Amino acid sequence: MKKYSIAMLLPFLLGACINSGQHTGSGEANDSIQADSVYYCHHDTVPALIRDTALVGDPTSNVCILLELPAMKKEASDTLRSQLAAILSGNEDMPLDEVLQQLGDSISHEYCLELKNLYSDTSFTMSFAYEYVYDNKIRIADSTLQGVIGYEGTLTTYQGGAHGGYSLMLMNFRSSNGHLIKAGEVMDSTKEEQLLQLIRNQICKDFGCKDSEELQEKYGLLMLGDVYVNDFNFLLRQDGIRFHYDPYDIGPWAAGEVNATIPYTELSDIFKGLDQ
Repeated sequence: MKKYSIAMLLPFLLGACINSGQHTGSGEANDSIQADSVYYCHHDTVPALIRDTALVGDPTSNVCILLELPAMKKEASDTLRSQLAAILSGNEDMPLDEVLQQLGDSISHEYCLELKNLYSDTSFTMSFAYEYVYDNKIRIADSTLQGVIGYEGTLTTYQGGAHGGYSLMLMNFRSSNGHLIKAGEVMDSTKEEQLLQLIRNQICKDFGCKDSEELQEKYGLLMLGDVYVNDFNFLLRQDGIRFHYDPYDIGPWAAGEVNATIPYTELSDIFKGLDQ
C-alpha cells in the first residue's frame, strides 16, 4: 500500500497556535451532534548568517495544518477523530489536537533546521532567501455517496528547486459510526484486475487515447507505474468511484495529477455497497 503523510495548514504571521472550534446541537437519545475544525499555524524566520552577498530578507518557514470535522453524533465523532489521529500519527489514543500540534511542531523544527544548515554552508552561493512551505488541507468532500463522509487531503510543499511537491489523499468514513471504509470492504478483491482495467480504460477515454500505448506515447502515463487501488486513493461519490494518482505515480510531473471516475453501472459486479 502506498504510504501517505498528512497535515493541514493556514498561515499565520507570528508564532505557532493550535485552535479548534466546536458547535453542538440536539441529537437522538441525548447524543449531541458535533462539528469541529482544528488547525495548526506556524510562521518562523531563520536569520541568515553573514555572507559575501547580503540576502534580501531572511529565509522563512510556513507550516499550516487545517482539518475539518463534520457534524456527527458524539460517539461517531469520537471514533472518527481517533481514526484520523491514527492515520496522522499512528496513535489513535492521542487527542487529535495534540496530534496536529506535534506534527506541526516537528515539521516546523525540521524546516528551520534545514534552512539554518543550508545558509550556514559557505559553499552555497544562492543570494536570495528561500521560503519553505508545508500546506496540507484535509477537507470534507462534496457529492459523496449517502452514508459516507469523504475527505480530500491536499498536501503542497516547497523546499527549493524547480517546483514544489503535491499529493492528495482520499478517505471515506461511515457517517453512522465514524469508521474508515477500506477498499476491500466495498470492492471485490477477486475482481482486482478487472477493476484496474476499467481505470486504465477510463484514463484513456479522459485523455482522448484509444489505448494504453497511445496514452504512454502522448502523455507518458502508465510509464512510471501502473494504476492501483488502496484505502487512501478512492472516493465514493454519488456518480461513481473516483480514483486518484499523484504526479510521478503513473506519469511525469508535466502530466499532473490523474483522476478517473468509474460509474457504478460499470462496477455492478465489483462494488459491494456499504452494507458489507
